[in-house]
Amino acid sequence: MTVTDPKTRRIQITIVGAGLAGLTTAYLLQKAGLDTLIIEASDRIGGRIHSVRDAENNFLGDLGPTWVWPPYQPLATKWLQRFSIEVYPQHEEGRAVHDIDPNGEPTHGFAPRQEGISRILGGPQALVDCLGSALKPKTLELNSSLLAVSQSDKRLTLRTSQGQISTQYLVVTIPMRLAAETVEWGDCLDPNLIQLMSAAPTWMATQAKATIVYERPFWRDKGLSGQIMSRVGPMAEAHDHCGPNGFPAAIFGFIGLPADTREKHRDLLEEAIVDQLVRCFGPKATKPTSISIEDWALNSNICSKLDLATPPAHPQLLPGIIRESHCDGKLFFASAETAARSPGLIEGALDAGSRAATQILELDDG
Repeated sequence: MTVTDPKTRRIQITIVGAGLAGLTTAYLLQKAGLDTLIIEASDRIGGRIHSVRDAENNFLGDLGPTWVWPPYQPLATKWLQRFSIEVYPQHEEGRAVHDIDPNGEPTHGFAPRQEGISRILGGPQALVDCLGSALKPKTLELNSSLLAVSQSDKRLTLRTSQGQISTQYLVVTIPMRLAAETVEWGDCLDPNLIQLMSAAPTWMATQAKATIVYERPFWRDKGLSGQIMSRVGPMAEAHDHCGPNGFPAAIFGFIGLPADTREKHRDLLEEAIVDQLVRCFGPKATKPTSISIEDWALNSNICSKLDLATPPAHPQLLPGIIRESHCDGKLFFASAETAARSPGLIEGALDAGSRAATQILELDDG
């Protein structure tokens, strides 16, 4: 039996996580006239979507996901069109740099292109901002974590870092491993389901990404695409990350060093990245206007202990039970990894959030 605190707030629908999936869920439910509260453990919205901005708050680049494939991702296209957000092709024109031999010079060649790969004008942050601004006032509660869930009087009682909540429906959009690891579920979930949640890797959770901004895209002048494929590092892979027409000018890279190595040599990482860009693009790469690094492995609101302890893996389609309702129709899971299409990706987050909202609306109508 759960003892209800007299200060317990009664909420119709509580959503855990203000990433793209959580914002999508809240947006659709509020459009249908239902009341929602999003609790978010961090001090910002967006989850794994995070942008670099200049002093005037202008978008410079992404530190999380960056690409969509409109020809093959109709749901992502639909949502971008809903908010009149434009896309433009990922710049791939020119030769790639092969930075393979640690004792030799990089070479230039051609790399396979990805059909339909596109950038979002303003980055995926543009979609996050549109969804966030469309929500009702006081929908978002930042710096608030879900700690425990129990059943009580046909409702769920939530213990959070900001107090206790009694809710009719609960939608959990944080990564599955994190939900299994950090939330006390009591008798709400079958141990086999918690085991399934723990087995679902969090996409890109242990990755570190860097955005390096320059005054202009000088690599294009040399006939280079901006793409780097490297076994020397520290970036194992990099791409042109410029805006339309080349401005703002930037390179975006995935740091290939293990998480513990990154942490050990954190103070040397920026210098090593510049050295690599000079090696690959020449002396004009010496003085970037800014370097931003996001090490997601250090973010305890994204990366679980199990993610750190196991090899990274792309999330596969999870068994259908994860997309069903639980706790007598009161609990739903909707992280990007639970999606029925493009799990882990931007479209996966939109798919998962849309599905959870639809399930609740069907129950509420019933």
